[in-house]
Amino acid sequence: MASWALWDAMKRPRFVCAPMVEQSELPFRMLCRKYGTTLAYTPMFHARLFIEDDSYRKEQFTTCPADRPLVVQFCANDADMFATAAAMVEGQCDAVDLNLGCPQGIAKKGHYGSFLMEDMELIYKLINTAHTNSNVPITAKMRVFEDDDKSLQYAKMLQDAGAQLITVHGRTRDNKGATATPADWNIIRKIKEHVGVPVISNGNIVSYQDGVRCLLETKADAVMSAEWLRRNPALFAGEEAQYQDPLAMTLEYLDLCTEYPVPVGFMRSHCFKFLLEQLNVCALICFLICVFILHTRISKSLLQVCSSSSTSVSLYVSLYVSLCVSLYVSLCWSLYIYVYVYIYACIHIYIHTHIYIHMCVCVCLCVYCLTCVRVRMHVCVCVCVCVYKQAHPDMRMSFVEAKTQDELKASTVTLQQRISAPQ
Repeated sequence: MASWALWDAMKRPRFVCAPMVEQSELPFRMLCRKYGTTLAYTPMFHARLFIEDDSYRKEQFTTCPADRPLVVQFCANDADMFATAAAMVEGQCDAVDLNLGCPQGIAKKGHYGSFLMEDMELIYKLINTAHTNSNVPITAKMRVFEDDDKSLQYAKMLQDAGAQLITVHGRTRDNKGATATPADWNIIRKIKEHVGVPVISNGNIVSYQDGVRCLLETKADAVMSAEWLRRNPALFAGEEAQYQDPLAMTLEYLDLCTEYPVPVGFMRSHCFKFLLEQLNVCALICFLICVFILHTRISKSLLQVCSSSSTSVSLYVSLYVSLCVSLYVSLCWSLYIYVYVYIYACIHIYIHTHIYIHMCVCVCLCVYCLTCVRVRMHVCVCVCVCVYKQAHPDMRMSFVEAKTQDELKASTVTLQQRISAPQ
């Protein structure tokens, strides 16, 4: 089937659901279709696993008559294997796509996705072999190079190899993750003008208005969204219709999961994304309540220490302020709570001793200097325990190390006896 005949057979779609690993599964695709998506891709499947593992194939790939037009995407680095996988889904989809855009570490390790970009000969062979030996149309999804001319040559090579549709993600392989800069729509427009097959633009589609603007600026035949469509399946529903109630959307998705069963992990991930803003608000409220309670208790304990110790009040106040500032800089809600609880426990148990001062200082330094949240927490606890053992070498068990309720009680009694013993 010629490229534009394929495009016509798919009814010239304008809004496309991107391939997302374990996320663009059947219930999600059906939900997106209800709210304006006119073409959907399956999750990316590993061609070798798809061929060899029946359980993988049955769990990952499900469809239904209403799930059309549909493109099945594979990652591969072996031409015969890609052609075989394409033949296996013939009649169940409208086209098969080769993933040439995945920039993740697992793609580098497996030598597929965007990590094939330097091997043009292999890419040509992958597409051409499947195009020649299977009856299903072959398409490709690519990323761009820093050099525009190289990107144009790349797209033209994909067309010459037999790709009947090209999706262009307007970012380079290294432009990814939290530090990613906006996709380059200019290079997408250049590619559209350079090739003679339909082009789908991918990148920067946050709202329906972005999709319309992208179509105008790139002259692409359709626009694709991944992450923002995952957050809002009604993204392509229209200027007003795109704003749906997240809770109602979640319930609708779960109803579809009842009709088209999928692994629980898929469902959990989607529900989290749909309700992300609401969950953030709830978490913030709970966080503020916890911090208020803990702050009040710590302040009360510090006042007790200050009133019964010769150490100046300013020292304790400065330590506590340093702790608060360090926690604020860390920007981690869970770490706030954990360290607040830990410091409160330390002050409460080691009251009338000076060991908690060292603990506070160590926690402040660790929290402020380290960048990894998990490392911060573990180092804070370990340093505090080590400092305590340095100060009390004859004590081999602290309340932190107690493994049973009996040990915890015994440890607490021993510490209290030590504290009350004459110096």
